[in-house]
Amino acid sequence: MSDSQPRSQPRSQPHGGSTGVLSLEVACAAAPDAGDARLLGAVWHSDVVLAGGASAGVDIQIAMSPLPAEAATGDQAGGVMEQWRVSGAVREGVRGPARYRCTDDLLFVAITLAEQSGERPREVARDIAAAAQQAYTTLFDVMAAEGFGHLVRCWNYFADINRHQANQLGTLERYRLFNIGRQAAFEASEHSADVGAPAACALGTQGGPLTVYALAARQAPRCVENPRQVSAYRYPERYGPKSPSFSRGSVLSDAKGGQVLFVSGTASIVGHESVHLGDVVAQTEESLRNIVTVVAEANRGLGRDAFSSHKLCYKVFVRRPEDALMVADTVHRVLGSEGETINMVVLRADVCRAELLVEIEAVGFA
Repeated sequence: MSDSQPRSQPRSQPHGGSTGVLSLEVACAAAPDAGDARLLGAVWHSDVVLAGGASAGVDIQIAMSPLPAEAATGDQAGGVMEQWRVSGAVREGVRGPARYRCTDDLLFVAITLAEQSGERPREVARDIAAAAQQAYTTLFDVMAAEGFGHLVRCWNYFADINRHQANQLGTLERYRLFNIGRQAAFEASEHSADVGAPAACALGTQGGPLTVYALAARQAPRCVENPRQVSAYRYPERYGPKSPSFSRGSVLSDAKGGQVLFVSGTASIVGHESVHLGDVVAQTEESLRNIVTVVAEANRGLGRDAFSSHKLCYKVFVRRPEDALMVADTVHRVLGSEGETINMVVLRADVCRAELLVEIEAVGFA
């Protein structure tokens, strides 16, 4: 197949991976089994509200539409379902705006928080900084109540991520305000906002409240940094009064000898600078170089080639819908080989820096 020929992403066949303890399944236009006793968490990525909502087993909805990663666009899926399953018995609970499920080893928490200006799901916060602080304070409260000491992976989504908003600190980009609120919660709860911070991402949705979901564990993950990039928690002040609180990746090991690699949202950044401005293909290639480096660093920490960038499960976020085919084809060209399919879904989202056109995250199992 030529480099210019678009490749297909599976639309109905689920893909994912597993260890003996944790598994992931990502599928287009699929609803979870509400009676699945192994379900730890279910996330619906779509602008379309899924019939039944929580009663159908969905813990949280992200207002992001799937984008076609193939030339034929007529049968576009209504959404992407992300499901995390476990091997042990699951118990569940509610604490304020948080819904959660956990086993003896793992905790999944889903939080929805509105700001004052719009809809009012369960709680209302003053602005995105206050919403972030409240969401993470709630997350840490759930962790403490259930006895989980370590955040492993966090996903953060909210509207208008690049818009500027007035705050008591002045008028700042909403992503920078989010970082202020998140770090305040980390500090108040005495969780590390720098070395030892979880893998994470923050992306802009087409509307709706702040939505946060997270995986926590009793055992500390091994955090992974990228030698090609300045650690996000050490960014210079030009990127905001408070740095982002995340590591480039994390590796969680289980008692059965399995490992899961969580690669944070990764973009076209070298050092701390955005590169290849205006060129979506070059930005995608640079993002993938960063991911390949994170995978290599994770393997180096384990002392073996446990993970391969060709075999990860990818979520690709594209700012401009018209770029989806080029981005998907670039991922396949860079990572794939003849006859090999890259597990990938493509979603419409805004990236945390206005000049960045694509962001990619991944999960791997070994």
